[in-house]
Amino acid sequence: MSKQVKPSELAELITGLLVRPDLLGELESSSETHERFIEAIGRVVTEFCGGEVNRVTPADLSPGHKPDLVDTPYLSVFPDISLPSLERCVWSLHDPDGWEDEASSEYDLSQATPYSPEEIDSLRNRLRGLTTEAINAERLAAMDIDTTMKHAITTASEAMKYIDTLAADDLLYHFEDDASDCLSAHNLTESQIEAIEHNVRQLLSVDWAGSGFECPFDYVIAKHP
Repeated sequence: MSKQVKPSELAELITGLLVRPDLLGELESSSETHERFIEAIGRVVTEFCGGEVNRVTPADLSPGHKPDLVDTPYLSVFPDISLPSLERCVWSLHDPDGWEDEASSEYDLSQATPYSPEEIDSLRNRLRGLTTEAINAERLAAMDIDTTMKHAITTASEAMKYIDTLAADDLLYHFEDDASDCLSAHNLTESQIEAIEHNVRQLLSVDWAGSGFECPFDYVIAKHP
């Protein structure tokens, strides 16, 4: 029987092999082996998303010094006609000045509005957290949440799961109102109301940055109008 590897798990594995292959005990026979792997992954990205791999520049290391998270090889990528644009493509988020001498007209590409520094920061932060986000989502999907019991809700994913469960249980109400008044028709005990209010307070204190929603109210309007 084969192993069934999810995209999030494959991303986790590839990240490890690219950034810290020593953790997996792989690609350590020589720095050239690691560089070939970096180039191969780069070519996969260009095959599906455009661009042309030039080469991998080895890390500038002193003799006997192993690559680390700072001193690393670099993948060199040229633009080509397969890109959607020079300004907004998979390569646009990194080394923004790398193609400053290139013009869209040279590759018969349409010109797009470049990413702002704020957009780059936001997108890169979101990309960095996707693997953890996917793992948390899988864990939450497997959880059977009792909305009338107290929970430790610390992430936006957990908050969304709790809101979804409130809606499924027909217990969704306006979070700025009093739960006992809004849910009076449900014959809930005082301890159950207290648990719901406890959980809702956490929904309001969770950091929703990077979730795609500004706050729990924004999520409710979008998902449970």
